[in-house]
Amino acid sequence: MAQTQPIWIKDPLSILAKGAERGVVVRDGKIVELIGRGREAAASNAVIFDAGAHVVLPGLINTHHHFYQTLTRALPAALDRELFPWLQALYPVWSRLTPASLQLGVTVAMSELLLSGCTTTTDHTTCFLRGWKTRSTSRSRWPGVSACACC
Repeated sequence: MAQTQPIWIKDPLSILAKGAERGVVVRDGKIVELIGRGREAAASNAVIFDAGAHVVLPGLINTHHHFYQTLTRALPAALDRELFPWLQALYPVWSRLTPASLQLGVTVAMSELLLSGCTTTTDHTTCFLRGWKTRSTSRSRWPGVSACACC
């Protein structure tokens, strides 16, 4: 859903953006204005979010993830194992994953990433089902996050 009214994230406790000491104005999911020290937002109709108790940071980047593995990370047979015994415990489970379970893995992974401040990620998919790459990439287009399926 497109946002039509700008939002001024005003006077943050701290911000990692040069020339934005008073905050940023966001419209339609994009930063459209940096508000420097002693300035006001140009958009007079901006909704103001008082960020005085908040720190504004750029989104974190996760360069290596396997979304489907969120489904098996607590599998008892694979816990505290060296690489090859770990893979031997997990490959039989992964071989039985369905498109629906893979989609659930995407949902869990994307939710956790967003909650931790990650806005850009890659999914190194090593479980392949017919059409999965396309579904994984399109499903990963969540608001506020960019994702790429890597093979």
